[in-house]
Amino acid sequence: IASIYRRVDAWATSAATGLYDATVTAASDDPDLDGEQEYLIYNDRVFAIFEAIGGRLIGGWVRDVQTNAVFQTIGNQLSYAGMADETEGETNISAGAVNAYRASAFRDQFLQTGGVGVGTTQYVNDLYSVAPAAAGTGWAFTSSDGKIVKTITLQPRATVLQASYGIPAGNRLFVRFGLSPNLSDLL
Repeated sequence: IASIYRRVDAWATSAATGLYDATVTAASDDPDLDGEQEYLIYNDRVFAIFEAIGGRLIGGWVRDVQTNAVFQTIGNQLSYAGMADETEGETNISAGAVNAYRASAFRDQFLQTGGVGVGTTQYVNDLYSVAPAAAGTGWAFTSSDGKIVKTITLQPRATVLQASYGIPAGNRLFVRFGLSPNLSDLL
């Protein structure tokens, strides 16, 4: 966990010097030191870490360009994960008990393929393939069966990530966003 925050600190320090003022970077790296690549997107204001599993955003930070203060807005690496690996519970509640202890962002929660309640949660922990975005700076995440294509990009000086989804015609995709308070404020 400390290695993730070291990486965020290195970004914030460089961003404060103006290094990323007019640029966006998409890079693969292993900031959590788990031996698997994570997918980073950052500019001078936003730093985001995505996992291939679920194609989800596990950590997001924003930087105030006036004060250089950094705030974590997505993810909580310090919380109880509920799992021994990087998977998340496929549903929020199962048999009356908590099933999803962590809620990341851009989590493809449920693909509705028919009427209400007809569909699948298989994409929550699906291993997505990852490639550079075809347009803009960012990443394209494709589900293992090719049914979901999620492209996340960031513009220079932007304060938000842009997302575009491709899903099969006639289907609906429910996407979950787990936002968090700035963790240092909780300490």
